[in-house]
Amino acid sequence: MIFLFIILFLLSILLVSFTIQNKQRYGTFLVPLIFSILCIGGTIFFGFQLPSAIQKIQKNNDAQVNSNKLTKSQQAHSQSNLENGSTTVISDATTKQQQEQLKLKEQELTQKLDTAYSKIGDVTFNTDAKTFQLKLYTDSDLSKSVAQIETDPSLAEEAHWSNFTDSLLKTSKNIKKSFKTGYTFELMGVNDSNKVLFAAKDGAEISSITK
Repeated sequence: MIFLFIILFLLSILLVSFTIQNKQRYGTFLVPLIFSILCIGGTIFFGFQLPSAIQKIQKNNDAQVNSNKLTKSQQAHSQSNLENGSTTVISDATTKQQQEQLKLKEQELTQKLDTAYSKIGDVTFNTDAKTFQLKLYTDSDLSKSVAQIETDPSLAEEAHWSNFTDSLLKTSKNIKKSFKTGYTFELMGVNDSNKVLFAAKDGAEISSITK
């Protein structure tokens, strides 16, 4: 429409000029005048239509710009989701690997403790409670003394209970120092293997049958 307006506008100027020249030279101007009026009328008509046409073009351009922005935004969002998803996968894989490594270290430490206490008992590990448990052999002199204290805690001093528990505290400190904090070391009962007679965590006593 803008193109037609420009053509009609230029054509109107030419026809008006031609009409004036024709009048001066030949004394007649009716036919050129009619064409001039038609062109001028068309120019005026398209002139009134021109603002709405320009506005429509601007709206189309704005819509295209908004569409491009939306497309870029969607692409950026998709890329962000992809990156976040990749990060989550990597993070999950790293966490799983760390858990597997920790599990192996716990197993290794359990074996070392079991070897260290192999003359008096067995050491097992409770993963959920993060607890190492020492269960004494029932046929040793030590287990008999511990069984008596388990039955009657007042015999602890006479049986030098503190000497034994000091060694258990030392083991707990070594676990904290050489491995990791937050782990408990327990001495289980002889008469009742589910009963905790003594427990230490990070090198500190947390429970004892004598208290």
